[in-house]
Order: sequence, then C-alpha cells, then structure tokens
Amino acid sequence: MSDISLADFTPALFRPHLGEEFVFERREGGMARMKLVEITTRPGSEGRPFALLFVLHDQPPLANALPKLIRDGFEPCEIYFSRVTSPRRQANDPTGVYYEAVFG
Repeated sequence: MSDISLADFTPALFRPHLGEEFVFERREGGMARMKLVEITTRPGSEGRPFALLFVLHDQPPLANALPKLIRDGFEPCEIYFSRVTSPRRQANDPTGVYYEAVFG
C-alpha cells in the first residue's frame, strides 16, 4: 500500500485520528506537535471543502512558513496553516494556540 498523498485528503480519512497528535517539521528547524481537535465540512458535503483544526501547546508558534507533515502512512507534504481563534475551545483551553488547514 502506498502512502497517502495530499490529493487524497478527505474528512473521512482524518476522523479516526481526532484527538491524535500530528508531527510537522518546521522549515526553521525542529518539530511542532499539534493535536487534531476538529474536522469541519460544509453541510451536505462529505468531501471537499473541509477544514482541520489543530491545537499547539507548550511550543513556539509556527513561523510564516509551510510546515511539513511527518506521519507514518502519509507522504511528507507541506500544509498551509492559518492561525485562528476558537472562542468555544479557548474558553476551556486558554493556553492553546489554534491553527486551521483548509482543503478545497
């Protein structure tokens, strides 16, 4: 079986991984470990577009560069993240830094 590529990403692919930690290689060096906390889809759609929400704890924020996903079963690929606010989540986790990746 070949590794999963960016083109193969779907919400269904990530649902079993909710709550798991994902590792991203920082362009400036080092790794960022972020937990997948939410998958959002458009109502009535199970494919694209969709968004993944990750939270980062106790690490420096991501730089303005594309971190590379490093995970068994996945091809290494750069992911574009936007730093976002999530008032609902931040009310319960004020120290978390939230990042969203949108796939269209």
